[in-house]
Amino acid sequence: MAEDALFDHYEQELRTLVASAGRKVAQALNVVKDQTKCRASLEAAGDDVTDAEGVLRSMDLEAKSAKDDTRARLEARLATSKMELGRVKDEMKRVRKMQMSADRVDLFGDEDIEAGSLGERARMVDSTERKLNHGSDRIRESVRIANETESIGASILETLSGQRQTMLRARDNLGVMDEDLTRSRGLLSTMARRVLMHKLVIYTTVAALASRSSSSSSSDCFRGGRDLTTRALCLGLDPAAPTHCSRSC
Repeated sequence: MAEDALFDHYEQELRTLVASAGRKVAQALNVVKDQTKCRASLEAAGDDVTDAEGVLRSMDLEAKSAKDDTRARLEARLATSKMELGRVKDEMKRVRKMQMSADRVDLFGDEDIEAGSLGERARMVDSTERKLNHGSDRIRESVRIANETESIGASILETLSGQRQTMLRARDNLGVMDEDLTRSRGLLSTMARRVLMHKLVIYTTVAALASRSSSSSSSDCFRGGRDLTTRALCLGLDPAAPTHCSRSC
């Protein structure tokens, strides 16, 4: 990624400056009794350290502006770079102290002071080695934690991606179910309308048949009564005498 590329560039530049400052500090240590050369080497190393601090600030900004999944890894590398620069600065301070001790020896010519300075130098070298070893262990532990954090973050992102796919499939299934329900409601409405129409047709047909049957019965009764009256008149009987008429018929 572009962020890593820029951070890698700063990191390489910082390593170059730290290595240059370390070489100049070593040169100053070799000529610690020569005030002029030692001071010149320390000043040159100080310039490299100043430039390295500027690069370190740029690395810090890049790490803070990185994405969450890469920020932890960049911050671990930034911590390693800070420790490397810190070791060079500590070594510069020790060389300056040794130079001051050498200056006192040259000024006062005291052999005890020189012997004490050499003993102090040996103690400082031992202390530096212990601190370097401890720092290396801490750096390795930081790198391990950063790698574990990155792995956990990748696993979480993968899990979230799977859950997202599951939710998308569930949403699609709900959409299909909604469409099916809409079609079912339409079919039920159509069936209800058809049932209602069938009922209306049946009721209308029954009413028509009932009305026709009633009309037929009334017509038959009227026709029957008129025939009886006609027969009575033809026979010379009194139509008002139904019993007699009925018997005659």
